Amino acid sequence: MTQYFNQECSMILTRGKATADGCTYLIKNRDMREPIEQAVIKRINDDGSSIIEVNGAGTVTYPASGINSHGLGITTTGFWSKHAEPDIDKIDAAHIFVNIRLLLENCKTAKEVIEYLKTYPRLNGLNIIAADERDAFVIETTKDAMYIEEDDGSGVLYRTNHYMLPETKGVNPEPGEYQSTYKRSERIGQMLKERYGKIRFQDLFRIMSDHENGINSICRHPQEDITASTVSTTVVVIEDREAWTTIGNPCISLRYASFSER
Repeated sequence: MTQYFNQECSMILTRGKATADGCTYLIKNRDMREPIEQAVIKRINDDGSSIIEVNGAGTVTYPASGINSHGLGITTTGFWSKHAEPDIDKIDAAHIFVNIRLLLENCKTAKEVIEYLKTYPRLNGLNIIAADERDAFVIETTKDAMYIEEDDGSGVLYRTNHYMLPETKGVNPEPGEYQSTYKRSERIGQMLKERYGKIRFQDLFRIMSDHENGINSICRHPQEDITASTVSTTVVVIEDREAWTTIGNPCISLRYASFSER
């Protein structure tokens, strides 16, 4: 079933002493095999609160990223492995994945997201980053459990399309089965380390525009037998309650020039 939803996404959170200004940045490349037009949407809820999200045009579920007016930012990356098949028996009583639209509507803080997920029925796993001005977590959900990595003060969290916690690594795809997710994760870690303590808005877009490793690069372009393409890049700035988005590949949509590059 997951071949119909299979996406190749990358997400990063930086904050505190990792960044030049101490602000909290949450960025995601949404990479899809099917060309769905992306849109930036602001929703006003009945209670007066609001949500900014990036999603497929005309789609009301499963946004790529979002932030609500309470200052809660959330994004996700999919998890795909033959060692963790969806629980089809629950299809009439569960969502395919965690729908972050519901998290943004019903939660005000990152800790509330964790509580909400304890009773959230789902068929498949998903990586989630949830952050507010105080807390930040990676939540590795499986179809029936979740495992949490809290920002330990380093101010850096990131995921691609596999699990990284010891409790969940056993169901990961083998590197030979899904090389892209491991190459992207390794490259993200390397680039974050190079700029640690000085990370700025533009550094995050530079990471998400990176083409190192060819067909396994962070910025996705259809080539050879790879059909996935980056359809949007969104950075949420928690303290400013803002979301900035490029539609399509960031390397094309956000042009820049620098004297430091030849």
